[in-house]
Amino acid sequence: MDKYNLIINIISALLTPTIAICTAFFMWQQKEIQKKQQKTELLKLRIEHIRDIFDTWGMFHQDIKFIRGYKAQIIVPNGMNEENVIYDMKKVIAKLYKYSLSTKYLFTEDIYNLENEIIKSLNRFIPPKGTPWSIYNLPLEDYTKNLDMFNDLYKKYEEIMDKENKLCQ
Repeated sequence: MDKYNLIINIISALLTPTIAICTAFFMWQQKEIQKKQQKTELLKLRIEHIRDIFDTWGMFHQDIKFIRGYKAQIIVPNGMNEENVIYDMKKVIAKLYKYSLSTKYLFTEDIYNLENEIIKSLNRFIPPKGTPWSIYNLPLEDYTKNLDMFNDLYKKYEEIMDKENKLCQ
């Protein structure tokens, strides 16, 4: 009988630390799962942000005819007048500013600053009211610089997304 009591006492003594170790292990696993879920959610938000920025930036340029090294000119589509084109460009700028508010929290300060610099640059391409559109050309050097800044932004997004994608796997 003493032999059985001894075994029961040993098992009872080992049971509490075993439960504690198992609980710690499960808590650690839960924490790791939560980290991966947070990284995945951040990745989703970043992808959505990038898509919104690209689509909106493209909307700004839809009425601009650009030939690198030759000209950048706003073309007024048939059925629209100059005021509508200016209004649409200003709406796009407002959308870009709205998106840039979340950039500060989703990406680095460097990307936030670059996005804002691009938006400010785009503002300079909106012609003043009353400008004769038949002769209105955008400053070619500034327009080319804006496109280059956007390409830099794309590369920075790509670098961050590559790193994030590796972390989420």
